[in-house]
Amino acid sequence: MSVFKTDQILRLEVTEDNIHSPSFLAPEMFKGESFDEKCDVYSFGITMWEIMMRSEVYADVKARYSNDRQLLEAVAHPTHPLRPSLTIPDMAQLPRSLSALMTECWHPNPKQRPSFSETNSHSGILSDLTDILDSVVILGSSAREFWEDNFGKKQKVLWSKFVLAFSQQLGFRGGFPAHFSAVLQYLLTKGEDEVSMSNFGELLDHFGPLNKRYGDKYFYDTLSGVAKKLWFFGRMGPVEAAARLLEAPAGTFLVRFSSGVRGNFTITTKRMSKIVVNSVAWSGSGDPVQTNEGAIDTDIIHLKVDHEPFTTKFSIFDRSYSSLDLLIEKEQEILGLIVPCPGSIFSLLMSGQSCNNLAQSDNWMQASPPQLGKRVNSK
Repeated sequence: MSVFKTDQILRLEVTEDNIHSPSFLAPEMFKGESFDEKCDVYSFGITMWEIMMRSEVYADVKARYSNDRQLLEAVAHPTHPLRPSLTIPDMAQLPRSLSALMTECWHPNPKQRPSFSETNSHSGILSDLTDILDSVVILGSSAREFWEDNFGKKQKVLWSKFVLAFSQQLGFRGGFPAHFSAVLQYLLTKGEDEVSMSNFGELLDHFGPLNKRYGDKYFYDTLSGVAKKLWFFGRMGPVEAAARLLEAPAGTFLVRFSSGVRGNFTITTKRMSKIVVNSVAWSGSGDPVQTNEGAIDTDIIHLKVDHEPFTTKFSIFDRSYSSLDLLIEKEQEILGLIVPCPGSIFSLLMSGQSCNNLAQSDNWMQASPPQLGKRVNSK
């Protein structure tokens, strides 16, 4: 990472001719002092800021300085050195640990900067970055702070510890209602005893955020509202979704998490023979799907619902709605969504049945579809 050996000390006379990247030049180099590999650490901190912000460093203040030397003098100021801004709105979305690491990297005193590799007093920048990047699977700053405050750098925690801390975070001092806890456990643990940071982040992408702007109960209300719908199937791939609808009548549909795009949903439906969606092409989502039985069913299509994490905007084609519930309600006639696919475990859990009872019975998977031709109230 650094071209220096740890015991290599150099000096450089900075002139107008050899200042090529002033924004990345460590102040000790500009001042003509001795320097070592810690000048690379400084430059690395500036580079991290530019990568995270996708912006040129000091672009907002360069107009104050008539040349590069004046900018460097501001960077090397003995009492109020110029540094990249950590107060702009985009910085609030970054992990606190990443902001702290950048600040350490561009410390005015080279001896106070961390090393790239592990030392007796520091775990090393590369090790710290690995931990930080792991934490970025949780996009929202409030949710990330919740995880860091309660579980530190752990990638997985026991469900019992998680649900206790999370219920208190959302204001449920006596714990979540049993039906909601069952839904949450099913979505987060995938049948294990632990909750992973990545699963928590994925769920928040769909039903977050956790912040005061939307209220403490926003996540609870949103997930509860969707989970009780007969059409919600949560985490499910296209092959399994197609298999569920293979023998179903036309107009049967389900809604699931999209694969590969954070926060998006997918409507999988058995297409009506004469349905037309504003003459818009299916963009490849209507391609034949290989089912578990090995047959090809060209009537099953997958429609993407765009949803940027932590927003209340849900879009399909050129139409947008303020919630997923509203989108399904308004799009039923247009898309021919007649009958929710039977067998959603979440609607059963929301009705009070436990995960253990459902695991001991396959009846919930063989439920008969409602009578076709009568629109189903899935509230």
